[in-house]
Amino acid sequence: RIRSVSVTGYICNCYYLRDKHFIMNWELRTIKVKDLIEWSGNPRKISREDLDNLKQSFVEFGHARTLTVAPEGKKFVIIGGNQSLKALKELDFKEIQCSVCDREMTEAEKQKLSVFLNHRSKGEGEWDYDILNTWDVDLEDWGVEQMNFETETKITDEQARTKLQDRFI
Repeated sequence: RIRSVSVTGYICNCYYLRDKHFIMNWELRTIKVKDLIEWSGNPRKISREDLDNLKQSFVEFGHARTLTVAPEGKKFVIIGGNQSLKALKELDFKEIQCSVCDREMTEAEKQKLSVFLNHRSKGEGEWDYDILNTWDVDLEDWGVEQMNFETETKITDEQARTKLQDRFI
């Protein structure tokens, strides 16, 4: 059972698992870019074209979404928004709005949160299957379906058209 409570400046997510009660508190903060580090376990990657498109969206709309980070020593590791950080650095941002966890996170927590934050995003990069294949998790348990972690299947426009015609005509 999950319950969310919003408190001024904080979003508190409460997870109830049997008799155990776990809480992660999140605070919106402005963090200096020099204090942000990319997560080495980030399972996402981005092409130059997609990075340029992401940068263009920041030029047009600003940075509308926060990065999701957790403290790691005196720095903050990015769980969600590693590709955005790359784009914002290239645009010479000095500070970025972040949603900051109130504690360091385990690698397993980072992995699970990363999937929750990224499994539906498009145009912001793609999965790095080499990294995902090293994870000792069942991503389907986290709600990720129909992912092929051996290879990413691409189809031609003609194949897509045929599949749509078969389905709807």
